[in-house]
Amino acid sequence: MSQSIRTRIQKIISDVSGIEYPKVVFGETDAQGDYASPVAFEISKREHKAPLDVANDLAEKIGKTDQGKLFSRVEAAPPGFINFWLSEEALKTELATLVKSGKTYGKGEKQKEKIQIEFISANPTGPLTMANGRGGFLGAALANILTFAGYKVTREYYVNDAGNQVKVLGASILAELGIIPAEERFYKGAYIKDLAKVTGKQKKLFKTSIKGELANRIGTDAAMAEQLEVLKMDVGRYAATLLLKEIKNSLRNADITFDVWTSEEKDIRKKGLVKKTLADLQAKGLVVERDGALWLEKEIAGEKERVLKKSDGTYTYYLVDLAYHRKSFETYDKVINLWGADHHGNVQPMKEGVKLFGIDAERLAIIMFQPVRLIEDGKEVKMSKRAGEFIALDELMKEVGLDVTKFFFLMFTPGNRIDFDLKLAKDDSSKNPVFYVQYAYVRTKSILAKSKEAYGKWLRANSQKVNLGLLNTKEDRKLILELAKFPDLISDITADYEVSRLLRHLLSLARAFHDFYEKERVVGEKNDIALARRALVGAVAVAIEQAFDLLGIQKRKKM
Repeated sequence: MSQSIRTRIQKIISDVSGIEYPKVVFGETDAQGDYASPVAFEISKREHKAPLDVANDLAEKIGKTDQGKLFSRVEAAPPGFINFWLSEEALKTELATLVKSGKTYGKGEKQKEKIQIEFISANPTGPLTMANGRGGFLGAALANILTFAGYKVTREYYVNDAGNQVKVLGASILAELGIIPAEERFYKGAYIKDLAKVTGKQKKLFKTSIKGELANRIGTDAAMAEQLEVLKMDVGRYAATLLLKEIKNSLRNADITFDVWTSEEKDIRKKGLVKKTLADLQAKGLVVERDGALWLEKEIAGEKERVLKKSDGTYTYYLVDLAYHRKSFETYDKVINLWGADHHGNVQPMKEGVKLFGIDAERLAIIMFQPVRLIEDGKEVKMSKRAGEFIALDELMKEVGLDVTKFFFLMFTPGNRIDFDLKLAKDDSSKNPVFYVQYAYVRTKSILAKSKEAYGKWLRANSQKVNLGLLNTKEDRKLILELAKFPDLISDITADYEVSRLLRHLLSLARAFHDFYEKERVVGEKNDIALARRALVGAVAVAIEQAFDLLGIQKRKKM
């Protein structure tokens, strides 16, 4: 496989400018070249020159150095960019590499670094929601891409099956059963009613004295109050077990798999990891006691002191999470967490926390993703009958299909809020971006089948005589250029985890192919041109297949 085009451009710029790994981006329009670099701005600051003057000087030097081997043109453009147009020979060489490599095009060499991706990890206190789906599809696709790039990746689901949220779940069910009064903080929705029906039949969870006398005695009998707290936790754990089974079923529906399931209760708390983490912090002199609680000192915790152990003796979520991350870094070189936007305030404290144990905070990457709204005709839709205050992922997938749900979620960068257009998602025409790409794929397969039928005998006799140099029209060139971007995209995603880049690439590739389909022919051309175009169409088919495999999207045979 040839070296990535962009890496070659970077080396040429580096040799001329002395800037190591200069930034190179894809040109957004034909007028901006196939690639562009803002390297002149960096040099202009150092040399106190106008960026455009620096860009003109560099463009001239790069052109003389390259001598037409990689570039057909190198030009400076205001206010100081350098634009590059690839030579026909460079594109032909890259296409030959792509055709020969097939699905290994852009695949990275085996890396030593082991990566853990922890995602979804929804509390087993309710069904998976749309927001969980966004993090789930993103984590699954990122894991596939990093694996393709050569890393050993472990997909992990951290089950928060301990702590106050489980007790609140139990209390919510007891309230539904009429055993205790309802409270605003309790979980709501039809799923709580369903759980109450099931839980109420589990007599082993209830002590007769509590069920029969609770309403009269609670608040006046300390022993009864203590038993109630135990009951809340017992009921909560039972319900969490049922909900976890439902979550796993939803994940199967979403085609999301995990290599490891870690239980907070069994794998973190009961193994003493939280207690040990607290003891180690105390041994370092980083913990202070106040009002019966234990705190991480303010200057260590960051913007404010953080409670580690409450006055009632319970551990905080922060301490438990810190213990979990310590455990992860014993095995993995890099840990990637996907968190919802509501956890934004925990990012820096967690990075500061791992540093207390000698762990480089750069080894912890936390991807924040914004929430999702379901929109139809400009208005927010409340389609859920079962979940109450949220839309369950299963309901959305049933409504619009798995591929559409996945594609629509992955199209957006995690930092952008998603307004999920329900009307567009249900549209089975090429207006729907998923179907737009799938139409392109189906067309490639149709062309390949028809050309085989039309040129079958000639193709078999001349299969080694493909002259890719005949692909010289504007549409040919645009298609080859889009295909050649794939290795760089994989490299970019490996660096910044922006999976949406691959979705945008797919849409650009599909657009280039539809243009090609409208203006160029395979069947009906001369044999040598037809053979070259057939190779190009085959490369497009393989490229879409590869991207679909990485994203977990179905490859349709017909539309």
